Amino acid sequence: MNKVKLNELIKSNNLIIPMYVIKECSKFDLTLDEFVLLIYLYNHNNMIYDPELLSNELGITVENILIGIDSLSNKGLINLDVSKTSNGLLEEKINLDSFYEKISLSIMSMLTEEEVSDDNLFSIIEKEFNRKLKPMEQERIISLQKDYSDELIKEAVKESENKDIRYIDKLLFEWKRQGVKSLDDIKNLKEVSNGNVEVYNYNWLDDDNEV
Repeated sequence: MNKVKLNELIKSNNLIIPMYVIKECSKFDLTLDEFVLLIYLYNHNNMIYDPELLSNELGITVENILIGIDSLSNKGLINLDVSKTSNGLLEEKINLDSFYEKISLSIMSMLTEEEVSDDNLFSIIEKEFNRKLKPMEQERIISLQKDYSDELIKEAVKESENKDIRYIDKLLFEWKRQGVKSLDDIKNLKEVSNGNVEVYNYNWLDDDNEV
């Protein structure tokens, strides 16, 4: 890949590169082509494996695409899943679950023993959601902690019928808009709204493409 093509990709805003992904990618000893290929796949998760399409999109030769895919697979960052289409044809899809798992383990390894206890915010949310958090959800929670206290985030999780980080984020924003800064403020808000603190209409259709 040449520098001009890389600049075009970045300026196009078609690729999202979260900071935690950049930090983790630096640990994997990737070439520039491998890094760009992995970031592209990160933005197009579970896509059908088409070397020619990837070559045209990224400005990398088909030969280097094949080499890159093989290298990323050998490094345990991606898998190629084979399945049958409705027409009975075989197709390969690129699966990034291994990459997400590595990121998740890395994030957890950076936490202190106190943080990984049952009282950890991640653990509390996982219990409420009844599932493990995805790396991107963990990153959003870390981002929320910059603007909101843990007690407010925990309360938002408990008050939310929709167990989804996007909803938690929007609910916290709505509370902030109404001047909520503490649990007492939420209590007062409940009294004003007759016990209902989810005072805003959340349209799931608007968020189909969000994390």
